[in-house]
Amino acid sequence: MATTPTGDADASPTSASTASPTLEVSKDRAPAVWSPSTVNEFVIGRVGLQVAAAMRTPDGLRLVHVEGDTPPRINGAALPEEGSLLALGDEIEIAGAKLRFHSGR
Repeated sequence: MATTPTGDADASPTSASTASPTLEVSKDRAPAVWSPSTVNEFVIGRVGLQVAAAMRTPDGLRLVHVEGDTPPRINGAALPEEGSLLALGDEIEIAGAKLRFHSGR
């Protein structure tokens, strides 16, 4: 599972819904928590298998499918072609790993 931050490290959150988001990652080991609150865009997944990008927008954090034969799943449903805004509590399945999006509070 790769998590690669990109973007401006000094960026401020653009809305209250993305003030301090975290992704809790769990795959065959204890959960790891990663907070993308200091970047505007980051990618998750496994190159060559399944990759998605999460981008900070004025409306919140949007997840879009970037690479792979099948899109990631959000709460059990395939990620739509146009992507989806993440809501607190959403479960993301990508490249064999499960992530949960929450406020980090």
